[in-house]
Amino acid sequence: MKKSVLILISAITVAALVFVAVFGTMASGVIPVIYVSSIRILPDDRDESKITTQTIGEKEVKSLRIRYDQSRVTYDEDHNPCMPYWFSTEILPSDASNQKFTYSLPESRYIKFNASDDQSKSRGSILIYPKTAEEMAFSKTASVTVTVKANDAKHKSDTLNFVVVYA
Repeated sequence: MKKSVLILISAITVAALVFVAVFGTMASGVIPVIYVSSIRILPDDRDESKITTQTIGEKEVKSLRIRYDQSRVTYDEDHNPCMPYWFSTEILPSDASNQKFTYSLPESRYIKFNASDDQSKSRGSILIYPKTAEEMAFSKTASVTVTVKANDAKHKSDTLNFVVVYA
C-alpha cells in the first residue's frame, strides 16, 4: 500500500513538472502590464550633450539652450512670425505597455505649443516667438520649463528648462 501511494505521488509530481515545462506558468492570453520606469525629454537630434545640469539647492535643474534662428522663421495660424522647434522623449523600458505621455508648459509670451496642431502636446512641438527691439534691450533670452508626464499608473515625469537665446 505504501509503495503504491509513493508511486502515485511520484507519477503526479512528474506529470506536473512535464505540464509546466510544456505549457509554461503563465496562462495564455494574459499580457503583463509593463509600467514606464523612466521618461526623459531630449533635444530634436536626441543629443544629450546639449543638456546642461545645475544643482540649485537640493534640486537638479536641466536646461537646453536654443538659438533663435531667423532663417527658420515661419508663421502661425494668426500670421505671427515664429520659429518651430521639435523635441523628443525617451521612454524606458522601450516595451512599456502604455507609451503615451503629455507635455505641459506654463503660460509664456515667447514659447507656446502649436495651436494649429491638436497633437502638439503629445508630439513635442513648440513655437518660439521673436522679441521686439525694446525687449531685446532688457534681455536677450526667454525661458520656459516643459514637463512631460507618462499616462500610465506610475505617472513618471521629467522637466527641462528651454532657454531661447536671441542674437
